[in-house]
Amino acid sequence: MEAKYYKINVTCTGKPMGRTEEDYSCFDTFNKVFKTLELLKDWLKEQYGKCKRVKMYVDEENNKTSCTGYIFCFRNGDISHIPVQKWYQQDWVEISHIVENTIAL
Repeated sequence: MEAKYYKINVTCTGKPMGRTEEDYSCFDTFNKVFKTLELLKDWLKEQYGKCKRVKMYVDEENNKTSCTGYIFCFRNGDISHIPVQKWYQQDWVEISHIVENTIAL
């Protein structure tokens, strides 16, 4: 029996606004699984809207590359702290199409 689904790995990074000397640092990672590509696209649209996105690539053999996901870039803020803390955020979203084969023993 063969099972197909889509999986995303999300790595959330950020750096404080107004401090150009600081690099982005990772503050969260998580995975999500979707039964269809349409459900995955709906989640991305709801989560990131129309913010800037840049394609992510991986190197393959013969000097070729392939797109494996997107980096979503936006400004974020935490209103639970006074004064409000704001930062630049980049979420690295890697998309995988998984096909599993189940073997009966």
